[in-house]
Amino acid sequence: AEQSGLIDRIGAFVLSTACVDAAGWADKARVAVNVSAAQLGKGTIKGAVAAALSASGLAPDRLEIEVTETAIVDDEHRSLSELHELRDMGVRIALDDFGTGYSSLTHLRAFPFDKIKIDGSFVRDAVSSPECAAVVRAVADLGKRLGVTTVAEGVETEEHFRCVVEEGCMEVQGYHFGKPAPNA
Repeated sequence: AEQSGLIDRIGAFVLSTACVDAAGWADKARVAVNVSAAQLGKGTIKGAVAAALSASGLAPDRLEIEVTETAIVDDEHRSLSELHELRDMGVRIALDDFGTGYSSLTHLRAFPFDKIKIDGSFVRDAVSSPECAAVVRAVADLGKRLGVTTVAEGVETEEHFRCVVEEGCMEVQGYHFGKPAPNA
């Protein structure tokens, strides 16, 4: 989709659908939507988010945009500028898959992320690997010191859950707590 140029239309559809669905949730939970690296830096994401929020009636603080550091690296200045625009609208921004790829503490300093999501590969291996557990602990501590929520991705067992809580993670995500399901 990125290579063919369809990502903007697909991304707008996903964003719109997620906002419409979330607007109908009785519990008023937040919805997180991943944004492709190809959607940032072109000056179109703010309009797509504004249109989705307006059409759905979803409050901006109930939308969380998830980006990977790859999305920021390509055109850092422009991408960060667009993320600031979204943040100014009241939308929350999460840094997804932290610890893989282009992980850089510079990005944590350059943008006030609301959430840091620790990549599931570290979480799954933290139970048996002291090195991975140390990474989870370090990121959780960093998040705490920065006032940023840390999420452990890939929590699939009770053992994973106990480990990441012990290491200081504030939130968890994974099949141990829920699997993808239809909106209803």
